[in-house]
Amino acid sequence: MKNLRKRIVQNGLKYSEFAEMLGVSRAVVSNWARERNEVPAKYIDKINSILGEEKEYGDGKQKIIDFISKTVPNDFTASHISMTFDSDGSAIIKIT
Repeated sequence: MKNLRKRIVQNGLKYSEFAEMLGVSRAVVSNWARERNEVPAKYIDKINSILGEEKEYGDGKQKIIDFISKTVPNDFTASHISMTFDSDGSAIIKIT
């Protein structure tokens, strides 16, 4: 997968955080990011969802930003936003 390293960094994630979201080891993510190993097809949609680039939305990052701006009070300050997935595939957005 091209630009995986860049996409992870642009989303403010560490390899270990990203790996946990996917249910794989940090070493696996590192090998994918360095393009040493091909990302298995079963992870592509989940990766795109985590990194905010879902195929069906076009610009997933903007969708998430729009959702948060409508949901979170204007005076709320966040230092970190993360997204994980439930066992049923539902997204869980944590804002701290």
